[in-house]
Amino acid sequence: MRILFLAGTLGRGGAEKQLYYLCRLLNKNYEIKVICLTSGEFYENEIRTLGITVESIKNTSNKFSKLYRIFKVAKSFKPDIIYGFHFYTGLYVGLIGMFLGVFSIGSIRSNGKAEKEANGFFSWLHYFFPKIIIANSKNAIQNCKKIFYVKELKLVPNIIDASHFEYKPKLSNNTVNLVFIGSLKEVKQPHLFIRLVSLLVAARFNVDAKILGEGYLMEDLKKQSNDLPIQFLENVDDVRPYLYEADYLISTSILEGTPNVFLEAFAAGTSVLALYHESLEEWVKNGNIEKIMSIEAMKLSIIENKRNNLEKNRELVLNEYSDKKVVKTITAILQSSIK
Repeated sequence: MRILFLAGTLGRGGAEKQLYYLCRLLNKNYEIKVICLTSGEFYENEIRTLGITVESIKNTSNKFSKLYRIFKVAKSFKPDIIYGFHFYTGLYVGLIGMFLGVFSIGSIRSNGKAEKEANGFFSWLHYFFPKIIIANSKNAIQNCKKIFYVKELKLVPNIIDASHFEYKPKLSNNTVNLVFIGSLKEVKQPHLFIRLVSLLVAARFNVDAKILGEGYLMEDLKKQSNDLPIQFLENVDDVRPYLYEADYLISTSILEGTPNVFLEAFAAGTSVLALYHESLEEWVKNGNIEKIMSIEAMKLSIIENKRNNLEKNRELVLNEYSDKKVVKTITAILQSSIK
């Protein structure tokens, strides 16, 4: 079977990491090619190291020009399945699938609502044209059925390499180690992380805080964090040392899909404190994380030394997000799509 993936970007995002994982695992049994709408980004090289060809479709903002260039690559490759890995590639894979008589798959990588808001009118086209949509959370599937209409949506959880993210118990000390991992943009609300550190310092706690990520808010955040014990480390290739060191991974996002970094923290034995939004409902109900509605409540959780059930969180990753389970799930979808 030949699979053609279409990626909007291959930067250091969660979706891009999941595409890399899938390419690495599926490459053993399938012939894979990747088209990307950008070039020169982190996971482009990582995917190429797997022996997979990555072709860039760039330097044009015209959707018809992009469609034609993607079509030419697809026609030459002769895929059995064309899989758009970002929501905003759905229109392209759907139309090309129709032109070539190839099964097309679209994606929901966030919560459905974010995709609708970001793409406006075109969101309906990105949702309509692929034969099926694969989402990485139940919440996204529920939202899509309400926002758009009922069509075939499949759940494929994110992959977490638990052998890579080993479980390491924390060493007790007199410092509260906090880490924020994510892009520095408004939807992530990183200024609230700075607010949390400020509250803890005011309460006379010894704090060592780190922000891992880049974005347009960087300079403003550095100004806001003046005189606070916060290090800005930008993007790092390996987050494991920072998760192992941290007492808490802090999330202040307005919304998420299924955040990789939460699952990586679960695997590594690091507690997660997150501002509540609907995508976290299942984990809250299952007792994986606490329901926290404000930064002040988050501060109180740290002061009271509240931790996740770390063994339970590790088991969640092993049982629901293992590479074997996810590959089995997606292989079944791929095989059934070409019958």
